[in-house]
Amino acid sequence: MDIDTAVRKANFTEENIVKMVTEIIDIDVKDNVEFKIEKTSAIRDEDEYGGLRVTINFSLENIKDKLYIDIATGDPIHPGPDDFNYESLLGNEVYKVWSYNLETVLAEKIETILSKLETSSRMKDYYDIYLIHKFKFNKINKINLRGAVEKTFERRKFNADIITSLNIIKDSNVLRKKWISYAKKNSYAKDLDFDETIKCLEDFIKVITPTFT
Repeated sequence: MDIDTAVRKANFTEENIVKMVTEIIDIDVKDNVEFKIEKTSAIRDEDEYGGLRVTINFSLENIKDKLYIDIATGDPIHPGPDDFNYESLLGNEVYKVWSYNLETVLAEKIETILSKLETSSRMKDYYDIYLIHKFKFNKINKINLRGAVEKTFERRKFNADIITSLNIIKDSNVLRKKWISYAKKNSYAKDLDFDETIKCLEDFIKVITPTFT
C-alpha cells in the first residue's frame, strides 16, 4: 500500500521533505521509469502523532500508477535501527538499508492496540501480532522489547493499565465483529480466529509486563 519511513537528524519540514524525496527520485538508474511528486498531505487517519504523506506518480511507457511514502519523525527506535538486506525483485541485487527493528515494530503495534481498544479500525495490527508471534517469537530479544515498549509508551503518553486494557479487548464483541469483517475482506486471515490473535498479544504482554510492575 505504501512505504513507511522515518527521518532522523534532519529538519522535518514539508519543504525539506520534498527536497529530499525529489533528489532521490531524480536519480537515473537506467530503468526508464519516470517519477514525479503529485502532492504532499498531512497524515491524520489512524495516526495522531503526525507525519507527512508524499504521493508520487510514476510511469513506464504506457503503464501509469502512483505510490505513497509515509514519513514520520521522533519515534524512538530502541536500541537502534537494524541493517536490513533488501533483495530486488528482478536480478540478484541486495540493498542494505536501515530499518525499524522487530522489537520497536511490536512496541508500536502493542501501544496502538492497547490505546485505541474498541475505537481501532486497524485490525491488521492484530494479524501482524499473530504473524510475528508465529514466526519470530523465539527470536525476539525480550530485554530489547521491554525497552522499546517503555520508550514508545512514554513517547506516546500511554498511561492506562495494560491488563485492564487487555481484558477489554478479550471481552469486546465490537472488535470481534470488526475482525470478522476484516477476515472476509482479506483471504489470508479468513481461517484465523480472533481469539488466536489475542492469545499471541497476551504472550507478548506477559513479556513486557515486568517493565511496569
